[in-house]
Amino acid sequence: MRCARRFAAAHMAEEEQERVITELSAASENDATARLMRSPLQVTILATLAATGPVPQDRWRLFSDYYRVIYRRETAKRIWKVLETNQEDIDAIHNTTGLVLQIECERSGQTDSRLARKKFEAIVEQRLQSEGCRAESLRELRDQIVEASGDRLVFLVGVEADQVGFEIRSLQEFMAARALLDGNEQTVLGRFDAIAPISHWRNVFVFTAAHCFTEKQYLRQNIVGICATLNQSDDASKLALTGSQLALDLLEAGVASQQSKFRETLTYEACKLLERSGEDFHARISRLGSAFDLQLKTEIERRLPPPSLLVGDEGAWYALLSSAMFGNRSWAWDLISQH
Repeated sequence: MRCARRFAAAHMAEEEQERVITELSAASENDATARLMRSPLQVTILATLAATGPVPQDRWRLFSDYYRVIYRRETAKRIWKVLETNQEDIDAIHNTTGLVLQIECERSGQTDSRLARKKFEAIVEQRLQSEGCRAESLRELRDQIVEASGDRLVFLVGVEADQVGFEIRSLQEFMAARALLDGNEQTVLGRFDAIAPISHWRNVFVFTAAHCFTEKQYLRQNIVGICATLNQSDDASKLALTGSQLALDLLEAGVASQQSKFRETLTYEACKLLERSGEDFHARISRLGSAFDLQLKTEIERRLPPPSLLVGDEGAWYALLSSAMFGNRSWAWDLISQH
């Protein structure tokens, strides 16, 4: 909230500031939206969206709405006509560029990547050709889009001389996720299986999962199933509980927060991490929202020994203490008293 107030003071008129801060104060009391207020980037996005209407309650809509708001804002400036006349092309070019850069980052091992102007031109040209754009008009339109990207083309900017990219990694990952979601169901599910175990693609997977839980709900069971089967995929995944880590990431991002059946399954998978020691998984699990209280209590309690025996699962003890001390959960204090 301090971050939101500072952002609003720097960018908004006094009346608008008051409305935005009131909206975000209410959002901070809601588990679903409070979960989105854990990074300066997402607070900035929420503040921007709060100035135009209600704030979204999930990560997919957060970034999707932000893209549309920035698109409308850039279009209203009337600097680049292509924003008005070629929105579908601009969307597709963003998606492809995000995916290409995400792949480049994985290959190079860098945290960010830039696309040379020539490569970006090729992406633009390929899109326009696929839409049947003719030679002369294609070159003219391609040059307009490339020129616009040198300044600002919604999320794409000319970050360095003759290079194009996204100012913030999360925007790139969001666009890469949109690219992976473009295709038939079998193709899309194959992509999910391919990226789910890879840490470099974790945020992209979380974005795709968030989209499925809001826009393509018939794929929700597939997402949950990936978490369950990933733990058994090979010896390394069994040891690391990779599927459980993925489930915890999804829960922290608010995926399935309003869908109790799938939330319970993901929580069951995530709580397998209580059986591991020496990492921060226990604290993260204990800090999930109040909607998880009943299941967390059940999962922790069944891993504790009978009262008076100071043995049992180390992770369960840690999660219990964290739930009491940091979450101030009454049921956690009651369990501690019993044991």
